[in-house]
Amino acid sequence: MMIVDPTGGLLQMPLSTLRGSIFGDFLIPGLILFVVLGLGALAVGAGLFFLPAWSWAERLNPFPRQHWSWFTAVGYGVALMIWDHGAGNDDRRLVASAALLRRRAGDRARVVAQLGVALSVMAASVIVGDYFVQVSVVQPSVLGGETDGISLLTQYNPHGVFIALEELGFLLMSLSLLCMAPALSKETRLERATRWLFIGGWVVNFVALAGVLLRYGNQRGYLFEVIVISVDWLVLIIGAFLMVPVFRRDAARRALR
Repeated sequence: MMIVDPTGGLLQMPLSTLRGSIFGDFLIPGLILFVVLGLGALAVGAGLFFLPAWSWAERLNPFPRQHWSWFTAVGYGVALMIWDHGAGNDDRRLVASAALLRRRAGDRARVVAQLGVALSVMAASVIVGDYFVQVSVVQPSVLGGETDGISLLTQYNPHGVFIALEELGFLLMSLSLLCMAPALSKETRLERATRWLFIGGWVVNFVALAGVLLRYGNQRGYLFEVIVISVDWLVLIIGAFLMVPVFRRDAARRALR
């Protein structure tokens, strides 16, 4: 999700200064990812629980308070689609992403991990597109008095396009993490814990979806959206920190070859 060039471009210092210290290869990207995801999760949560339903009056503000969380989510979605296309010396770039997990997968798990990379791109595309429509289509339309059919697109409609695409995007994200689980070995306790975290996140979302559908059917409203967002954010935040020492160990092994 984040890239740190071996020359130390992010911090304007040589990578050798960081190597071997607590600010090792993947600690900085992990901390940055943690901050971005944490702020995004808090903003999304605040928007869900403190906004009144159908607050058209606040729509007269060009940037209502809930829109700030979308800018964070759009930035994260774009960052999620950063790929590791390096070769030769450039292959030493430090990339903490789904692509890196795919690269470390064994032959048996590589196909599933590749599917996980594809699903992560799909998830990011859906989420970015969903939020971008709210900022670039819904808001200008309301301000311009063009409200015909806008209820299908706005976030205030629990049966609208926004909620449906948000649920789809975060479900794809959860499925992507499930496909990434086989890329982690069972040799260390940390990797086993991360595997179970990725698998457990998908299981919780699947069970929640089944339970909400059985209980509420088409009248589920915002309930499943809140659940799947909360689960995915927690899995991503915790998983990012769990993967820091794993990627660090991989980098050390490559350096010894």
